Amino acid sequence: MMEFYSLNEIKELFKSYSPSLECPITEEEHEQFCEAIKQLPKEIVDIVNKEIYFILMSSNPSSLNAACYIDIERGIPKEKKGIVIVTPIIFGYKPGLFSPGIEYILHEIAHHILGHYKYDSQTDIIEKEKTATNLASKWIAESFLRNNN
Repeated sequence: MMEFYSLNEIKELFKSYSPSLECPITEEEHEQFCEAIKQLPKEIVDIVNKEIYFILMSSNPSSLNAACYIDIERGIPKEKKGIVIVTPIIFGYKPGLFSPGIEYILHEIAHHILGHYKYDSQTDIIEKEKTATNLASKWIAESFLRNNN
């Protein structure tokens, strides 16, 4: 049986993305981000936490960042293998399990988990997009079933 982290455990694991000068998002946006990660099994969360660096761009007009600079040498830990940029559009969606924002975040994580880093053709792109969408949908469906049983 798969194990899952609680929302509080996710918030602790991803506390470096809490609202700050380096990460100008709101508490609500941090909660949305953590809620998306919470849908994943523990083993996937552990991979995500170890290998992916997230750039979270707020949709809050008072902290909206139109552009972002990160010093690769000092800003991104060397052990990270991928970067996911969460744009203001994602945080503009209404929070909730079936929010497109959650699906978009999980879709990008799925690309990493599935090893989608190179595309050979337009057909390959289409196939990998479908595969990532299917995996994200699977995670959401499993989360819904888990929370409603």
